[in-house]
Amino acid sequence: MRHGIYLSLILLCISMFFIYIAYKEYNKPVVKNVVENVKFMKISGRFYTESKVLHENPIWNVGEVLKDKNIYFYDLNPVLNFGFIFISDRNINYNFSENIYLEYSAFNEILKRKAIYKNSGKFIGNLTTNHSLNISSIKKIVEEFREKYGISVNGKIVYFIKIKNKDINFDEVFYLNISLMNKYYKISGDNKVKTLYKKVVKKKYYKRSISDKRIILPIIFSSFLISVSSYLFASWYINRNLKDEDVYIKKIIKKYRKWISMGRLPKIKGLKIIPVKSVEDIIEAAVDSNKRVIFDSKRKIFFFIDNDVIYIHKLKYETKSDKGD
Repeated sequence: MRHGIYLSLILLCISMFFIYIAYKEYNKPVVKNVVENVKFMKISGRFYTESKVLHENPIWNVGEVLKDKNIYFYDLNPVLNFGFIFISDRNINYNFSENIYLEYSAFNEILKRKAIYKNSGKFIGNLTTNHSLNISSIKKIVEEFREKYGISVNGKIVYFIKIKNKDINFDEVFYLNISLMNKYYKISGDNKVKTLYKKVVKKKYYKRSISDKRIILPIIFSSFLISVSSYLFASWYINRNLKDEDVYIKKIIKKYRKWISMGRLPKIKGLKIIPVKSVEDIIEAAVDSNKRVIFDSKRKIFFFIDNDVIYIHKLKYETKSDKGD
């Protein structure tokens, strides 16, 4: 029993070690690489328009430049200057190409498209292109369509722009709509803004889940060791006050439990008594007679009855000093 309590303490120490490992793993952060879309840059594209006042009028001075108006008058200047403005919030190198078409349409059907400009090149940061168009010539073609087909035709500038580098690909179509009236024309153009994102690998730190095998396995193993040590400790605690003789009896019953049952010695009057020298001998005799040995714990007697004969072994426990003698 003394060895049992020592083993219990050793197992308890080992289990505490595994619990410490589980605790350490739980508090150790897990590093994972996570791909995130991070805002890289913001870009925008739009048309600008302007027309210089060439003739006297009651509103504007001659030579004054009208910019980004919704309405322009033929009498002031039939030529419209326009262009495309590309704005980036990063001052980096770009390649670009532009294609400009003059398009006539009615009922969402293209009647005529004419290429009027094509260009390509490089720039840094922002880009502004400059072009001009005689609106009177557009008005003339629109009137020809109206006279010939009896339909209302609209004109528009179609602007294809491609801006590229290793990080972005800005490939868009912009429309500058021109609505022609008798004395003036209306202008409305596209304005687009884009936010571009870039994939970036970042390190994220997480706490391990309690179900992680690096945590759960030490906990399971330590729980098993605690159970075993608890059992050993309980056995020691229960048996700590047993006398040496009781321990000896317990060992004998455990060793021969297949052939021993617990019971009480009956009245033996009229039975022939045969004393047996040892536990082993009485068990051997009982097995030969196809009987079970009964142990009377109160009288400390092993016995079995065969017909009118009772075989008895009176337990005699020898101490170490007795064995020495």
